[in-house]
Amino acid sequence: MAVAYRLEGISISNRDNEEFSLISKLKLSLPIIDSVGLNTQIISSQSLTKWFQSLDKLIKYSLSKLIFDLLDKKINEQLTEIFFKKTLINPKENKYPKQIILLVEHILFSLILEKQIKKKTKLFIRNMKFKIEDQLNTSITEQKKQENCLIIQRLYFRDILSKLIEIENDLTLNSYEWLSLIKYEIDQNSRIENKIHFLQFSNRILYNFEFIEASSTFIISPMMERTLFELTQAISAYRIGVVHAPSQYGKSAVIQTLAQLCGTNCINVFCNSSTNVNQIENFHQGLVASNSWCLFKNIQQLSI
Repeated sequence: MAVAYRLEGISISNRDNEEFSLISKLKLSLPIIDSVGLNTQIISSQSLTKWFQSLDKLIKYSLSKLIFDLLDKKINEQLTEIFFKKTLINPKENKYPKQIILLVEHILFSLILEKQIKKKTKLFIRNMKFKIEDQLNTSITEQKKQENCLIIQRLYFRDILSKLIEIENDLTLNSYEWLSLIKYEIDQNSRIENKIHFLQFSNRILYNFEFIEASSTFIISPMMERTLFELTQAISAYRIGVVHAPSQYGKSAVIQTLAQLCGTNCINVFCNSSTNVNQIENFHQGLVASNSWCLFKNIQQLSI
């Protein structure tokens, strides 16, 4: 039987084989290992639990550092030039996982739009839309699979800009069109506490900094936008969100999209007639401890 006497965490990868290094090594080993005691001296379950808890915190801290590192580099550029480049991704950014690039671009997009709305000018918004369309045409022609998630996000940005351009009344930061947008907010103490909030209307959800692969299939349609608003309301009020729709209408995709936007791990649990209350209680305990979300499917089959 194999036993563990040493654990060391130096990096982490996701299912897309994207990898980043932790800001420090996390080691766990026995104080003394010899040929006699090897079979009896193993890492205790208590020590192992603490190690994994420390690993979870270290992963989130390392990811947040990378996000703010790229954000600082981008902000040091001219904000007005960020979405005016010919390509979707800068070769210098290849070392960053797509999750980080998508989040940073969404943050900057929110900042740029807010700045232009305050100036009460639509000329820049029109120009930005044209440049994004040029980027999309170039990327779609080249058909780079690794840029699919970036293309989908830029399509969402383009649709937002089109909607804002069509508004006849004066666009302000109190306008419904601005408040309803999915955006991100960095609080004033973000450089100290590394906090990012997912924001829609007055609903705020703290970004969880879980390392997840970026999906290339989640498309934020107007219907999904409204559904996300209902779910963010429930989460902000510490309530359980329920999505009801016929089969194959994308209920799971909505939940997974929101989880990805909030940097949170979402676990699928398929219920059946043998799933009992004790199992659900165990799931809930694990979810609370890990700060993960859970998507219960086929709940009508649960037995009491």
